[in-house]
Amino acid sequence: MYQDLPTDPDELQVIQGHLIRLLARIREQRDAPTPLHWDLPSDRAWLRIIEVHTAGQLRRAGEQAYEVETGDRPWISGPAPGWRLQHLPTAAGQAPRQILHRTDCWIDSGEDLTPVEASHQAARPNVELCQLCHPSPPACPLPTDASATAA
Repeated sequence: MYQDLPTDPDELQVIQGHLIRLLARIREQRDAPTPLHWDLPSDRAWLRIIEVHTAGQLRRAGEQAYEVETGDRPWISGPAPGWRLQHLPTAAGQAPRQILHRTDCWIDSGEDLTPVEASHQAARPNVELCQLCHPSPPACPLPTDASATAA
């Protein structure tokens, strides 16, 4: 479930309707010789960015509605093909923030990790698990001080 979306099917239907209408208005604005909608930018590059973002939100709302109705999550299929660690910017003096993703997540940034590295990173307090792809690295034993000094 997406934590930032409602779980009420009626609310999700309203959100989907608004997003569908917005996509239609974006496409009208993009294809028109002169701007039609004062509340949308006339620049085609910005319209494309807004269109892609809106389409992604519509997909998420549809997935949420499907999961609410059926309890199934077919878009998360099988074990992760790999893991990736995304480094987020933080203010000076703050602990670094990182997010662990599956390599098939739509967020495509960060360093690729081995299963052992992904497992170790997931156990760190400043590493969050992606709320979209829900990575689940394999449970690997953490190295102990004795094994670290032996190596």
